[in-house]
Amino acid sequence: MKTLNTIAENLIGMTFFVGALFFILALITHQFPPKKINSFYGYRTPNSMKSQERWDFAQSFSCFRMIEGGLFLVLISFLKFVLVISEDLEFVVSLVSIFGVIVYLIVSTEFALKKKFPNK
Repeated sequence: MKTLNTIAENLIGMTFFVGALFFILALITHQFPPKKINSFYGYRTPNSMKSQERWDFAQSFSCFRMIEGGLFLVLISFLKFVLVISEDLEFVVSLVSIFGVIVYLIVSTEFALKKKFPNK
């Protein structure tokens, strides 16, 4: 059981680290957005790379979703100091939160792209 506890503690720390990383990368992307479609830097999906207009919109939109997701993960990482919950539940909450934020970022951005560019 000691191994599971260590994994849970590391994942809680990982939740904070991933949240902070998302937040910092989003701020950098907001300050220095990729100007042209590329395969190295920015929100890159086939849908976002269809045109320069889509690319610019996706960069801006996904940046703010990353900020939201990063802040959410940082807040989730502090739950263990506020709530008394089992280590197993902490583990599950951390894992689900990280994957949930990634899914939220992609799904919300793709939905926004389809809404803004329905026929393109």
